[in-house]
Amino acid sequence: MRKTHEQRKTEIIQTALVLAAELGVKKVTTQVIADKIGVSQATIFRHFKTRELIFVLAIEWLSGQMYAQLSPYFSDNTQLASTRLN
Repeated sequence: MRKTHEQRKTEIIQTALVLAAELGVKKVTTQVIADKIGVSQATIFRHFKTRELIFVLAIEWLSGQMYAQLSPYFSDNTQLASTRLN
C-alpha cells in the first residue's frame, strides 16, 4: 500500500530521530535515511528540501508529541502544580 505524503513525512522524521540516536546527528544523511526506509534519496527530497529541515521538523514533531502527553496534567486546575504529576 502506498503511503500518503503525511505518512511518508512522519516516517522520514521518525527514522531520522532513530538514526540520530544510534549514529549521532552528524552521520545521518538523507541517503542513510533513505537506505533505512528502503526508498530512494529522491523520495526524501520530494518531502523535505534539505537535511536540516528534516531535523527542524523532527524537533517540532517531538514537541507536539510531548505536548500531547503532558497537556492533560497542565489543564487540571483543581490540583496544586507540585502534585499533578504524581
